[in-house]
Amino acid sequence: MTPNLIPESSNPEFIGREGAFAELHTKIRQGAKVIVIQAPGGVGKTTLAQEF
Repeated sequence: MTPNLIPESSNPEFIGREGAFAELHTKIRQGAKVIVIQAPGGVGKTTLAQEF
């Protein structure tokens, strides 16, 4: 049995988003085909998606 590894960002300045990474990983593992990242402007949606 392989451990349930959550990918981490390779960017050392991208910190504090471990929960968001874990949630995305869970959704993908559950078979999600489309994931919507929704939040107010300027909070890092695009950066989160790129880093993931």
